[in-house]
Amino acid sequence: MDGTARLRVTLLGGFAVTYGEKVVSLPGLRLRGLVVRLALAGGRPVPPDDLIEAIWGEQPPAGVAAALHALGSRLRRALTEVGADPGVLTRVAGGYRLAVDPRDVDSLRFEHLAEAGREELWSGGPGAALAEAVGLWGGEPGSVPEAVAAVAPLVASRLARMSVEVVLDLAETEIAQGRAESAVARLTRLVAEPVVHERAAGLLMDALAATGRQAGALAVHERARQSLADDLGADPGSALRERHRQLLRPGWQAATGFVGRVGELARIGMLLTTGRLVTVLGPGGAGKTRLAREAARRHPEDVWFADLGAVAEGTESKVAAAVLAGIGVHGGGRRPTLDLLAEELAGRPGLLVADNCEHLVDAVAGLVVALLYRCPDLRVLATSRAPLAVDGETLVPLGPLTLPVAGAGPDEARRTDAVVLFAARATAVQPEIDLDLPTVIEVVRRLDGMPLALELAAARLRTLSLAELAAGLADRFGLLTEGDPAAPERHRSLHAVIAWS
Repeated sequence: MDGTARLRVTLLGGFAVTYGEKVVSLPGLRLRGLVVRLALAGGRPVPPDDLIEAIWGEQPPAGVAAALHALGSRLRRALTEVGADPGVLTRVAGGYRLAVDPRDVDSLRFEHLAEAGREELWSGGPGAALAEAVGLWGGEPGSVPEAVAAVAPLVASRLARMSVEVVLDLAETEIAQGRAESAVARLTRLVAEPVVHERAAGLLMDALAATGRQAGALAVHERARQSLADDLGADPGSALRERHRQLLRPGWQAATGFVGRVGELARIGMLLTTGRLVTVLGPGGAGKTRLAREAARRHPEDVWFADLGAVAEGTESKVAAAVLAGIGVHGGGRRPTLDLLAEELAGRPGLLVADNCEHLVDAVAGLVVALLYRCPDLRVLATSRAPLAVDGETLVPLGPLTLPVAGAGPDEARRTDAVVLFAARATAVQPEIDLDLPTVIEVVRRLDGMPLALELAAARLRTLSLAELAAGLADRFGLLTEGDPAAPERHRSLHAVIAWS
């Protein structure tokens, strides 16, 4: 090639090949397919068998090697006719090689920008790479580039998913930078689609709330909830429910920060470094979900969260569908849900949090074994009241929070996890409450330091004094019945927790 003209291949939104200012004429689907498959390699050699399968499918005709050679000659001739050096397409030891810079193939540049943009998102960068990626895509997020789909359908599907994710990443960056209005406009188009993308709905709720439109944010949640119920028979995932709770009770998130469990958090982090399946094990109300969410928040890789509490039928297919819905992916047509899920989770390191597995142990165990086999970079953090009992599983047992020991001084008692949690939740509902330490110690001891019981007890301080609460604990099942209305039904009362067990 000469020193100024460059070969460029456009695959997103349409197909075009240019050399310098000249358009390369490439008549015929097979000739175009050859260019697309070579361009996707970004200048690396592509084995002849891979090219043959991409162009002719799994059952090529006799003499296909000669046909591929002839196709290569046609492509080289078309490129030299616009001034390219004959060496632009060569046959090398590894196959055929198209001398194109990855930066000059728009789909490859899009993927590079998407990855760089994700790094910007987590590091608090300006979002320039994400904005460029969104502009480079140009078309509707989620649409499949036809030129790529013809020869590399899995690549096309990945690009379609990434086109949605870069819009969401850019919107998240805009919200963080105080440009929520831009995010609202960007996200509204995505959420208007019939199929609910839960991350998009959650970010739109964030953006609307940031612009003072709480009612609009609540309406987004209701539309998502209704669509999930109608299409999948499922409830919204934990992330949407958490946002809904924050909107109903402003300030809740700050007031309910994570408390204690330092040793358990460190053990989970260590086990996820050395192994691939960790199950947080404990009775109802022990705080398994909160611990898993906090551990996931500290995990350095991508995290997907799936709440399985609403799944009634214990089949691997149902569980796989619920996990897909929980991570914001729906549809699939006739393809097995396990294949879709494995495809979604494969290809990059990440952590899948499978919450509330106790009533689906066999189905979850089978699904986890299949996913860990098919997704070598995947790790799983499960919460359950019973082990999954599969090879490689390590357990993190969860019991009560630490309680004040007999004879402990006031300062030592105040630092115990059970007292800290109860005090935080109590002041969240009654900021001016006088927390008499001996009475608080009595309450946390009578509730055995179980986190959910402590939170339910603190919620009763809206209508009871601390002394009345302590006296009423003689009938704890009758008293602890006013949990968070946005929480799952099984977490709204102590009786419901036992019934779920």
